[in-house]
Amino acid sequence: MSDEIHGDYPIQVIASHDVCQAVRTRPGMYFGALEAASEHIVNELISNTIDQFLAGRATWLSVKIDGDFIEVCDDGPGFPFDEQIDDEPVATRVFLRAHDTPTAHGHAPHIHVHALHGVGVAVVNAACAELHCTSWRGDEQWSQSFAAGKLTAPARVITRGHGRGTTIRLRVDPDLIPISIPRQSAIRRRLFDAVHLFPGLRASFGEEVFFAPHGLGQFVELAETASTPDRHEWGERPTFHFRHESDTMLVEASARGYGDATIWKTWFNGAPTPRHGIHKRALEAALEAAGWRPLTAMIHLIATEPRFAGPVRDELTCACADGLDALLLDAVRRHCAEHSI
Repeated sequence: MSDEIHGDYPIQVIASHDVCQAVRTRPGMYFGALEAASEHIVNELISNTIDQFLAGRATWLSVKIDGDFIEVCDDGPGFPFDEQIDDEPVATRVFLRAHDTPTAHGHAPHIHVHALHGVGVAVVNAACAELHCTSWRGDEQWSQSFAAGKLTAPARVITRGHGRGTTIRLRVDPDLIPISIPRQSAIRRRLFDAVHLFPGLRASFGEEVFFAPHGLGQFVELAETASTPDRHEWGERPTFHFRHESDTMLVEASARGYGDATIWKTWFNGAPTPRHGIHKRALEAALEAAGWRPLTAMIHLIATEPRFAGPVRDELTCACADGLDALLLDAVRRHCAEHSI
């Protein structure tokens, strides 16, 4: 293992042959249940694009299933094929060498749209029978191909112009992963949730397009519609919707209606937290202080240095989100006072 720093990519890497052999010998160590591994692979690529969206460098992503192939596209800044270490593009190293850090280039926070830990594109590459990447970088579009985690063609410029974005087209190795095509319902749900958790992001799956500019404010209303189809009683109740962004965290919360018990949905850094945690407790305390028990409540917290109650990341115990309780308490009180709740 070695440390390398180049441009915006400080990469702590593990030798490519070690990574490839490890993944292909014991894929379950990386992907968990192999029946869902193809979904994990798609989720990895979706999460990487959302990282770029949060950084203001991408606006959309798309996922397509084309026979045995999965294709994920975005309009981000592209892989660093134009930067080199020892006469090799940095992008090639990203695909061949796993990093021993949370992300390949050290950015935080890092998004995961699933509850499992991220594995990185080198591990994804090792699990694919073939993977082809085309990526714009500056005024050049680069292309490179891999098979079973190994390089099959050198990086090359295929066209010049003013394009943008990356397309990764891959075929999961059926000899390694028994179900090589993800469930369409699972990918559709992941993208539907993503546009509500990251308002402003556009996503498509096949011909279907998802966009929710008001984020959890729209999500909580959809959830209430599903819970109470006869909405005439609830339709006059205003939706609580709060969003706050600072240098240390981004929080979005929403609530609506009245109920004997509240239906809760919570997320941290894009992943669901089914056993909730500190973010839910902060919003719940604010609602209780205002004397409001909504029918549905949701909160999504993005922050750095999370700590979870266990390895499956289903309960958030710490997130370095100082001031969260006070922010939510003030926002809920103002909403209730304005709307006489």
